[in-house]
Amino acid sequence: MKKTLILAGSLLLGAMPVTADHRMETPAQALTATAAPDEDERTEAERLFDEYRFDEAADLLEDDIAKAKRRRKPTEEMERLQLLALRAASMLDATEKVVFIDSMVVDKQQFVDHYRIGRDAGRVGTYRTLFPKGELQLGRCGQSAFVNELGDMAYVAVPDTSGDLKLSRAERAGGQWSRTRALAGLAERTGNQDFPFVMADGITLYYAEESDEGLGGYDIYVTRYNSDDERFVKPENIGMPFNSPANDYLYAIDEFNNLGWFATDRNQPAGKVCIYTFIPNPSRETYVLTEYNADEVRAAARIASVARTQAGSRKLAEAKAVLAQLRAEPAEAAQGSSFSFITADGRLFTSVRQLPDAQSRKLGEQWSAATTQLSQQREQLDQMRRSYAAADAGGRQQMTSAILKLEKDVERLETQADRLASQLRQAVRAKQ
Repeated sequence: MKKTLILAGSLLLGAMPVTADHRMETPAQALTATAAPDEDERTEAERLFDEYRFDEAADLLEDDIAKAKRRRKPTEEMERLQLLALRAASMLDATEKVVFIDSMVVDKQQFVDHYRIGRDAGRVGTYRTLFPKGELQLGRCGQSAFVNELGDMAYVAVPDTSGDLKLSRAERAGGQWSRTRALAGLAERTGNQDFPFVMADGITLYYAEESDEGLGGYDIYVTRYNSDDERFVKPENIGMPFNSPANDYLYAIDEFNNLGWFATDRNQPAGKVCIYTFIPNPSRETYVLTEYNADEVRAAARIASVARTQAGSRKLAEAKAVLAQLRAEPAEAAQGSSFSFITADGRLFTSVRQLPDAQSRKLGEQWSAATTQLSQQREQLDQMRRSYAAADAGGRQQMTSAILKLEKDVERLETQADRLASQLRQAVRAKQ
């Protein structure tokens, strides 16, 4: 029975719920035995857990469940842990074959700052970095948020009526952010949700969730928005090597730079996480068990060696060069303000870098600066007009001249932005 209790403590490392205030902490081992186990027994249990020998763990629990039943002892917890071990074993058999480029151990509280997602893929960050002026009115919220490349859609986790964090969305229109709304299809699920990332298609959402369907702690899930039903479909656990019995989160794919990112606290001391960068697969490719032995698959699922995953990769050198370039850029440049320009023939440019030559890129930067300033001035004008409408006669008289001046500034910026847009379209057309 001692072995069962020890193994239960090890498996509970990932299975126990985490409070919202400490949701990224790996739960401590929970041993129900009052006496300390022998060191040999502890080593055996930890070896099964740490080496991903989930089938052996399930067999060990099967024996102990049978013994407990003969002694008329409770078996519910052991049966739950056995189910967890069997689920982990099933995921192990479907481990995705992934080429990892790099890994970096960083402080947990600042780990989001180390993501270098290209601006075309949107922006990930904390609430404070993405909304430094409190533009999106929130109280308590999740550890990271996402804003799309157009800057008009935000995803963030906020508490529901029970206090659990649930993913919500806000839209920006007329210079103002709407109130957040819970995501239909996800709000009904139990457990905390956080760390959202939306692909460029606008419908594929990756996020992390504490769920009874996972391996323990936070697991990474993927879901897609169904426009017919106006809700997200049932999320799928993305499996190993991305998920583990520890906490795994903030999975992001930069399609434009062909880089992927995710973070985990597996095998890390308290207060630290490891950020892995990898080459995304165009389609899921798993380890064929007839070509790899069980130890190799377990090592791949645990990400025991980054270098081992790189063997024979033809894309490795290119991916490393792109990663080095992104890291060389300041964080605000890598995840800076969005750029979206449509030419007369309907072509969409989402980055100044995509424009064909130096002249068009210079015009693109000027147009982007003018439209950003115009948006800010329009927002300020809207606020002043609302204040004017609520003011008394004396207050309106004081605000009149300022509003008139701001209206002229907006007209000037509109003319300037239109002129630059026309020049930019001509420059792009000339390079066709």
